[in-house]
This record gives sequence, structure tokens and C-alpha cells, in this order.
Amino acid sequence: MKGDKNKKAIKGDENGNHPLLKKEEGSENDLESKCEEYLQGWKRALADYENLKRDLSQQKTEDRDRIKASFALDLLPVVDNFDQALKHAPEMDDPSFKGWMEGVTFIRKQFTLVLVGLGLVEIEVGDVFDVDTMDIASERSEDDKEDGAILEVVASGWKMGDQVVRATRVVINKK
Repeated sequence: MKGDKNKKAIKGDENGNHPLLKKEEGSENDLESKCEEYLQGWKRALADYENLKRDLSQQKTEDRDRIKASFALDLLPVVDNFDQALKHAPEMDDPSFKGWMEGVTFIRKQFTLVLVGLGLVEIEVGDVFDVDTMDIASERSEDDKEDGAILEVVASGWKMGDQVVRATRVVINKK
């Protein structure tokens, strides 16, 4: 049979030696070192790929936060205008005016909810000026207040996480 003939040819001579199957000294060690080299290269490539995926994910998150902050900065003047309108609204006993004021107040709250949905938080204002979260819009002198005390908030400040998107603009007491 033809298959048996091939088997005999591969077997080689009566001692089992065949010139094609002859082992050379050191070739087994060379193969093992090549395998180890390829394995290490594959592991490095896999680690590089995992690092790339992590870096791209982090960059994507940072880009998303930057876009949200930019969009929020565009909306903040609208919120400021609502605040100013509500701050200077005349006192009227007319029921239709009260309804209008409630509507304007509701719209302002909706804008605030949109900003919160984008990840922004309104910066809380204490009694003393904070250089990290506030800017001085102007100074005024009031004798009954301490020097540097906050007299008025001109525009609310907002932050996203630890980053201040817009500092709170305040009027401080200057003696």
C-alpha cells in the first residue's frame, strides 16, 4: 500500500534514523528560546494594548467633561439674567404678576437642573472670601461688617467635580 510505503520512508533505516528527522545539537534550546521570545513579545503587545484602551477611555471621559463644561459656560449667562430679573422684580399684589413671577422662578430652576444634569454643582458661598472659588466683582465699605466679608453675590459660581468652571463673583467689604 502506498500509505505504508510513506511510513517506512519516514521511519528511516533499521535504527530509526532518518536524515530529515536528525536532531542537531542546540536546536531544541534555540526553539525554546525563540518560543519564549515570542511569548514575551506577545505579552508586551497585549499590555500595550490594555494601556492604550485605558488611556483612550480616560481621554474620552476628559473630553466629555470638557464639552459639558463648555456648554454649561454658554448657559450660565442665561441663569445669571434670571437671577438678576428675580432680584429686581417689583413687589406687586396683582395675582397675574405673582403667577408670572412663579413661572420665571420655575424656568430658572429648570436651567439649574440642566446644569446639575451636566455634572455641575453651584458653589456655596460662605461669609469670607475664598480665593479658590471666588472673584471680586467690586468692593464696598460697610462699617458693621469685617474687612473681606462678602456683602453680595453678583453671579453664582459653578464647579464640575473639583474643577471650578466659573468662579463666584462677589462684592466684598473693604475698610
